[in-house]
Amino acid sequence: MAYVTEAQLAAPNGASLVGFEQGGGANAETVETALRRVLSLESFAVGDGVADDTSAVVDAIARAAATGQVLDGNGGRFRLTGTIYLPTLTPLKLRNATFLIDHAGPAVSAHSASGNEVARCTFEMVNLRAMRDCAVAWECAYWQYCQWINCLVGTAGGTAKFGTAWQLRSVCYWNTFYSPEVERCDRGWDLDDANDTRFFMPRMVDFSGTPEAAVVFSGPVSGTCWYGISFEAAFSAAPIQFDANCTQNYFYGGRVERRGATGPRAIAFNGAVANGIVGMAPVNWNDFSDTIGNNFVQFYGQLPGAILNAGAGQFFVSSNTVNADTPGGQIYNTVRNRFTGYLSAFGARDFAMTPAVSALDMNGEAIDNVGTLILSAAATSPGSGKVAFGNGTGSAVGAAGGADALPARPLGYLTAYVGATAVKIPYYNAS
Repeated sequence: MAYVTEAQLAAPNGASLVGFEQGGGANAETVETALRRVLSLESFAVGDGVADDTSAVVDAIARAAATGQVLDGNGGRFRLTGTIYLPTLTPLKLRNATFLIDHAGPAVSAHSASGNEVARCTFEMVNLRAMRDCAVAWECAYWQYCQWINCLVGTAGGTAKFGTAWQLRSVCYWNTFYSPEVERCDRGWDLDDANDTRFFMPRMVDFSGTPEAAVVFSGPVSGTCWYGISFEAAFSAAPIQFDANCTQNYFYGGRVERRGATGPRAIAFNGAVANGIVGMAPVNWNDFSDTIGNNFVQFYGQLPGAILNAGAGQFFVSSNTVNADTPGGQIYNTVRNRFTGYLSAFGARDFAMTPAVSALDMNGEAIDNVGTLILSAAATSPGSGKVAFGNGTGSAVGAAGGADALPARPLGYLTAYVGATAVKIPYYNAS
């Protein structure tokens, strides 16, 4: 029988002399093999949040990329005084670490010059916290098939902040974000040529500063999908901003709340076309959008202010209230719109579809099978407190107008409410 001495066990390869088995029919291996499956970042760096761990983190990332090991920060806080550049075309899995960024940034970037591709990397619970103002947290250029899981970008305290949390540009395709959070940045996500990317439950909050926006499509972007967003801050502009050459981007559900005073608008399309907003709930905004244009919008919740739909898109409202009791509180439209449930215009302000509407589809049903259109007060002056569909020129009817008398029995009635009073309006065939 061979014996292993204490000196042999204490040697660098001592763990390779000790057998290890997970149990339950697992393959036998050595302790060394089991330990080397995960690379500890703390084996390289101090991780106390005070020492400069920049070079140690660089060495650890290079080692993990070369060996294919998972790099685990074990919850440590690693202070960085320079940009961390990731290896090119090398899958890297980095998890459970907080990096305190103590330089002007960017914090994490591509390997070197623009054009070196980062691919198939996974970042799980990797938090970037600004110790002083930093331009960009994650600078993503030529990043493909990467994913961020429960990653946070914010501040380490004081007034420090990032200019942009995630900057995706220069052909960033097929990336995925799971529950990413942004605490204190001028922008959450800035997308330029970043396509076919998925965002699941992204969150951006800022209770002390005034960020510009949560999502900015600043260049050609298409095929991105956002699910269950939560953006809450005192945004200085529209939290969701589209550029003119952005198409086929979709937001599904969530809320966009402006803290403090009301903001100008919750979404700015800026000429973008063929984008979709489904089930959005803007809170504390004067307008929903400056122009909907050739986009699809389905809105839930209470909407104060005006809606301008100046393109060939559709605006859908479902089971909610449109509050027109604000300056300019009207819906302007040039195309087909669909409304389901209740539409309310409070006070004596106009609730008008202007100019003429080619088709008004109430709940996708015939005009006699719709929800209720309500005016909460009677008109107090000419031109107010009215509901107008189209702007065609009328003609005199009946004996008083010198025309043939209308039939005694109309085809049906439209019911409009003025205050609590129901008014029935008969309708007939055109001929």
